[in-house]
Amino acid sequence: MRIRRFLPILLIGAALTGLVACGKEPEPEVIVEEVPTPTPTPEIVKTKVTYSYFDDSMEEWLKKCEADYEAKHEDIDIILKKGDPDNLSERTADAFLVDSMEMGECIDSGLATPIDSYMSKAGIRRDDYKETVLNMFIKGSDLYALPESYDTVGLWYNKTIFDASGVSYPNADTGWMNVVDILGSLTNEAGGVYGMAVDYNNLTPVMVTIAEMGGAIYDEEGNIADFGNSLTKAGIRCFVDLIDAGYIPSVASMNEKNAINKLMDGEAAMIYGWASDYLMVKASENAGNYNCTYLPTLSGNRVTPMVGRANCISEASNCKKEAFEWIAFLTKDSEAMKGFTEICHGIPAYNQTEQALLGSIGEANNLFIFAEEAGDNSYILPIVPDIKEKQTFISEELLSAFELKNSVDEACIEICSKFN
Repeated sequence: MRIRRFLPILLIGAALTGLVACGKEPEPEVIVEEVPTPTPTPEIVKTKVTYSYFDDSMEEWLKKCEADYEAKHEDIDIILKKGDPDNLSERTADAFLVDSMEMGECIDSGLATPIDSYMSKAGIRRDDYKETVLNMFIKGSDLYALPESYDTVGLWYNKTIFDASGVSYPNADTGWMNVVDILGSLTNEAGGVYGMAVDYNNLTPVMVTIAEMGGAIYDEEGNIADFGNSLTKAGIRCFVDLIDAGYIPSVASMNEKNAINKLMDGEAAMIYGWASDYLMVKASENAGNYNCTYLPTLSGNRVTPMVGRANCISEASNCKKEAFEWIAFLTKDSEAMKGFTEICHGIPAYNQTEQALLGSIGEANNLFIFAEEAGDNSYILPIVPDIKEKQTFISEELLSAFELKNSVDEACIEICSKFN
């Protein structure tokens, strides 16, 4: 049969087909490469450092310092807080700015911690500051704040008024009696120009003349001194006599405009002013019309009170080290120093920054005088908690003498009866 004839052929064909199938190349093995799971970057835990200040003029500078500092310290978050300039207890933070007249309250209430150990670690030494500047923030042997700036008193004068009057400018050889002698030539009361202007709401002028006469406002313990002292009364009488002579504007007039503005508006030839008045002078379009010189000598003495500002570290802070590193940055970073010279309230306390300021302005307005007077010619106010209240009390009690309502003797008797 035909089926039998073809059967062997079909079997052979099937076998060959099987052989071909068995010899087919296997498909390549697909290897799936394992991609490692990326390790998540650990989140940086930032330390928050709060800093409290009270001067609006510092805000722009501080914000720039904050950005610069955080760019260099990714683990630090600086939080700036504008505090109340009249309420220290509401201004505290990890680090906070204080006025030197607040140091007694700051130390006695336990708000600030001594900083010498932090200074050495930050490469800052006491030798980087004038000793007189440091003394404003020392109690016992401990330094409680890193000085930011200091302020002393000099004699500011309006060159235009002197030139118009034909009077030579005061200088380092000018004494108090020289000033008295030229006041008549500089004063044009009918024209609203006075030889000198005085801020009656603070003790600046009499703090100078009382000390130069050899009197005292406070004793060594920080109590109000004996205002019955003849030398103290003589220092007060220096200005009362000039008011009586018509060379100094009345209390009512000075309540309307302060001394530095009287000087710059051409209404006063001279004032006993602070280094910090330079901020107003340099902002004027006529800054070259004003200059300063050394305080006039009295009884052969030249003496200026000194006040200042400094940064404290809170005793309650949990990040004292980081807080100090921040205020150290404000003090010695080159860019921070450069910016600070533009807004400093007075003279920078850190020696290097002080020299940067004085070097940048040359002899403009004789600002270097305030730095020189911060040495042996300066004295500081007592570091006691109630120094501000005492200053206000004395100023208010002396108003009756400046208003010519009471004599100097009567005003001083009143001070003694109320406080001694």
